[in-house]
Amino acid sequence: MAILEATYAEIQGGFEKKIEDAAMGMILDMVQRSQYQYPLKSSIREITSNALDSIRERDAAKAILKGKAKVADFYEEREGDLYKDSKFDPDYYDLNWLSDDTNVYISYVIGSMSEKDKLIIEDNGVGLGLYRLEKYFSIGYSTKRLMKLPLGKFGIGNKAPLSMNPFYTMESRYNGRLFRFNIYFSTFRVSVSKY
Repeated sequence: MAILEATYAEIQGGFEKKIEDAAMGMILDMVQRSQYQYPLKSSIREITSNALDSIRERDAAKAILKGKAKVADFYEEREGDLYKDSKFDPDYYDLNWLSDDTNVYISYVIGSMSEKDKLIIEDNGVGLGLYRLEKYFSIGYSTKRLMKLPLGKFGIGNKAPLSMNPFYTMESRYNGRLFRFNIYFSTFRVSVSKY
């Protein structure tokens, strides 16, 4: 079970730890680019883990929404800001758009003289939309902290491809809507958003 539990101890007479404003760029760089010894392997692992988590969440949502399971079968109950976006939200899912495909597809496409090679990792999980789409780009944001089955929960794995490239492209289909973004170190750009 991958439940993140935040525990803090106050030491008498100590000082609060914080990230210096001047060092924020360095810390962001470390988390997004420098933490992986093997960037390609780590990127494949992290993005594939997110794909598997998305499929697990989809299957849990379908079971709950169809009355075949209870929320407590898949989610822990905890309070606090760290967990607020990890609670089961039945309004996020539309059964009409949830696939039955349990596979994660990994493809390597060799580029031409004018294009680079591409690594493509695809799943038919829940997709990113609504409030999740906006927060997806924030370091540390996760909707999986209360789930009992996820592989990830810290909100940094989706930044792993930045350890080997200056940007990567993320495409998501959510309830019939397509979103495509180029994700850079400190920003992102929308390249497609349509029905």
